[in-house]
Amino acid sequence: MANNIIPRPPYKHHELRDDKSLRLLKLRHADDPNSGIICDLLEVPPDQKIQKYEALSWTWDSDGLSKTIVIDQEDKAYNLKIPNNLYQALKVLREKHESRTLWVDAICINQQDLHEKNHQIPMMPSIYGDADRVCVWLGDASEDSDLAIDFMKEIMDDIWKFDELCKPKLKDGRETGLYWKALFSLIMRPWFSRRWIVQEIALAKDGLIYCGPKTISWRKFSDAVSLFVEVETATHRLSEIMKRSEITDHIPNFFDHVAHLSATLLIDTTNFLFRRLPNGEKDDLLSLEYLVSKLSIFKTSNSPDAVYSLLAISKNTLPTATPRGDRMLEDTSAQRRAKKLGRDLSSRPFPVDYGQDYVDTCKDFVQFSIRQAEGSRALDIICRPWAPPGERKGAVKPQKLPSWIRGVEDAAFEVQDATLGEKINRINANPLVGLPFGHRSYGAAGTRRFDIKTLKFLKRPRHYNMFVKGFVLHRVGELQERSQFGNLPKKWFDAGGWTDLRQDPPEDLWRTLVANRGPDGRNPLSFYPTALRVSTHKGWKGTELDTHDLINHGRCSIVAQFLRRVQEVVWNRKLMHTYDEPGQPVRLGLVHQNAQEGDSICILYGCTVPIILRKVQKSADQIKAEELLIRTEAAVKIQRQFRSSKRHRKQKRKMLAEQKSQKDHWLLYRELLHDSISRTPKLVRRCIRRGFKVYNILALSGLIVLGALCIGIDVRMSLPKMFLSVYFGLVVVLALFPRRVLWRIWSELVINWLRLRPSKKPRDELVSLSYYRFIGECYLHGMMDSEAITYQNDNNIKAETFELH
Repeated sequence: MANNIIPRPPYKHHELRDDKSLRLLKLRHADDPNSGIICDLLEVPPDQKIQKYEALSWTWDSDGLSKTIVIDQEDKAYNLKIPNNLYQALKVLREKHESRTLWVDAICINQQDLHEKNHQIPMMPSIYGDADRVCVWLGDASEDSDLAIDFMKEIMDDIWKFDELCKPKLKDGRETGLYWKALFSLIMRPWFSRRWIVQEIALAKDGLIYCGPKTISWRKFSDAVSLFVEVETATHRLSEIMKRSEITDHIPNFFDHVAHLSATLLIDTTNFLFRRLPNGEKDDLLSLEYLVSKLSIFKTSNSPDAVYSLLAISKNTLPTATPRGDRMLEDTSAQRRAKKLGRDLSSRPFPVDYGQDYVDTCKDFVQFSIRQAEGSRALDIICRPWAPPGERKGAVKPQKLPSWIRGVEDAAFEVQDATLGEKINRINANPLVGLPFGHRSYGAAGTRRFDIKTLKFLKRPRHYNMFVKGFVLHRVGELQERSQFGNLPKKWFDAGGWTDLRQDPPEDLWRTLVANRGPDGRNPLSFYPTALRVSTHKGWKGTELDTHDLINHGRCSIVAQFLRRVQEVVWNRKLMHTYDEPGQPVRLGLVHQNAQEGDSICILYGCTVPIILRKVQKSADQIKAEELLIRTEAAVKIQRQFRSSKRHRKQKRKMLAEQKSQKDHWLLYRELLHDSISRTPKLVRRCIRRGFKVYNILALSGLIVLGALCIGIDVRMSLPKMFLSVYFGLVVVLALFPRRVLWRIWSELVINWLRLRPSKKPRDELVSLSYYRFIGECYLHGMMDSEAITYQNDNNIKAETFELH
């Protein structure tokens, strides 16, 4: 450790000579495992063949930059602060007799240089894909980590004994609960909850997991975890073992929701992410919208990484550092990179910009997803919870996002601290819209597809407003209390018209409790009404039907299967009736816990489920500010059109000039005139060079004469001449000033005129007097499969544009 305590200057990353260059870390060998870490940083230009290296996948810890390593560069030693978890990983990876070449993101990328990060992030596919191996560091060894790794090796070395390992005890008397608990603790380590690991392990040629000194190949590890999840989700046999074991204090459902663990999602995603082609290349299968929506439980230290960390492995994106103003869709280099990564030319560049506001990144993702999605489900993205809280520099509270960007606080699951370590728990119901892949669960808007031409976002201070088209179907009427922890309040049964619990439940009620679908998104199973009736015979806890108690202790797998589906639908939702309005039937439904009586139930074209919107009147100051903003945007648009037309005319003149083989008479006259006046006074030369027209010189002369006349005559007589002088003065200005200056002055005049002039349109046409806040999705019984469109046509309900705030 002596090398680390010697005072040295801090290491500062040198600017890369090329944006596509790569830094590699050369980890020097050491005989003494306790000696300090010494490294070299090498820059590899893009045109140079990269030597063999390994990429490290690890996770930041909460200790900050607490350790120091030595960087040798140009015969000088520098100190570099790194996290303790990375320091321990380098100590384990360091070899005794030879150096080891690695790529480590925290060291090989200057984390303080946003420009470098913007260019290095798009290179992740080649960095991890070209590495000989990806080394996964789970952390230091613990009491049960060695036991877990040996147990997984035992499973995979002799898979015929797997059924025996699912029994409470082995033939030699060992309790299997200890081993399954150790495996569960290992896959709950922080590394598995980090979002960047998905692309890091998915792009790897080979993976090797390190946990302290123990290692296991990624292939064996993922297969063992897949077997564990498959057995538990299908039979719950392992939870029964843990329930009888004293190791876990007889906790029921110890392995509950394992199918939604980060490790499980990681393995499932990497298994279905690519398809191997006959030539050995990988073909991407999953879209960016699918990956961001499904992997919302994964954590990020930087909010924009919720999107950026998945760009390299989605089928329809190309991470790029191209500035936002460029015409990226026509970038031939992006098309070449798509071909190199095995993507088709339909893939679109997605800008990586850590310098922009987080809400801009969210808006870019939503807009990209809508443009790439199928028209009938394009707006489903606004119903899916995916966005982590946004940090703002110097702010204590997280950045508030628009209501149409759903935060992860509405996600179905969350990793929480428990007595025996971290555990995944359900906190909300599953989204009704499902994932954007495969079968579509609902079709509330029928065949009405989203018109991409109507997509519009209006920039506000620190956020955007989104404009979508649809119609108001109903209003929220009477609301019941929300379902806490997935339990069913007795008032729900009364509101649903089920007063005699000995009879079968009303069809509207039981279908609403399961959202008229089974667990696979298909039609509900036929035994559901019977299972609901039987479950009410026991399991009451006060005025609530305790679904957890019936699942854990009811000893009826059919009832447990039904109640698990109920929990997926009703958790933290409210039962509601629509308003009793003339000519409209009262319908039963489920709404978000924040819904209120009087909220609008709307159908959006391009959204597969109804949604809840709340109308909010704008203040006078908001309307005035929006009017000014809209006028300014219109003026800027006109200004851009002016500049565009100017460039077009300039290019056209240049093209015509190049087509002429000889100079025309005007150019020849201009050259002769320039030679003839080379000795004239400077002011005259300037006038002629800028104007080259006779009336400009006459205007200057007339201005001088009229100015002299104005001095010696009556004021009333001089006014017309003064106006005439102003006119000739403007002509002179046009002659003297460069055209680019005149265009800028003219554009500014147009902008100010458009901003300040009174509008001929009524105020409610120029700026809407209200906006809508998106509350959440809604299940409305009898209106989930295109019935709403029929209802709209029969009742002549007009479509309208909703401004979502």
